Amino acid sequence: MTGFFRATRRIAGPALLLASVLLGGCGGITLNASDFQVRAIMPVAEHKMMLTLKQGMVWCQDETAARCLRLPPGVYTIEAEDADFRYFRAPEPIDFRRLDGQEPDSRSLIPGGIALRKTFDLMLPAEVYVDGENAGQKVLVHKLGHNFAEMEPSGWTKNFD
Repeated sequence: MTGFFRATRRIAGPALLLASVLLGGCGGITLNASDFQVRAIMPVAEHKMMLTLKQGMVWCQDETAARCLRLPPGVYTIEAEDADFRYFRAPEPIDFRRLDGQEPDSRSLIPGGIALRKTFDLMLPAEVYVDGENAGQKVLVHKLGHNFAEMEPSGWTKNFD
C-alpha cells in the first residue's frame, strides 16, 4: 500500500465518523463530506486572540437553503492553530439544520468554531470547523468565502492584541 493510500485511510476514519453525525438519516444534516478536511492542531497557551460576531450568521450549502449552519453571535476565543489556520471556539455549539421539506426538519448542535487563515485570502479567508475524533484534531466542514471577509468590520471583528 502506498503512502498516499495509507494517509487517505487515516484521514477517512475520523471524517467518516463525523460524516455519520452530519450526514442524512436519523436527523443528520447533509453536508458535502468530500469537502471535509481533518487537520492536526496544536493547542494555544495564551488565549488573547478573539473574533467577535456581532450577530448570528447563517451559511447554506447552496442557493436552495435546504442545508444550513448557524454560527452564534458572541466572542470566539482562540483555542488552537496549525500551519495554515487559527481556530476560534464558538461561544455555543454550531447549529446545523436541514430544511428541505422532504422529512421533518432536523437540527444538530455540534461544538466547533471558525478557522481563520493565517495568511489573508479574500476568496477563502475562513472555514467552519468541528471537533475531530481526538483532542489533536479539528475537521473543516464548510468554507467561508469572500462574503465572510467583506462582512468585516460591520458583521465581525478580530482582536489580536
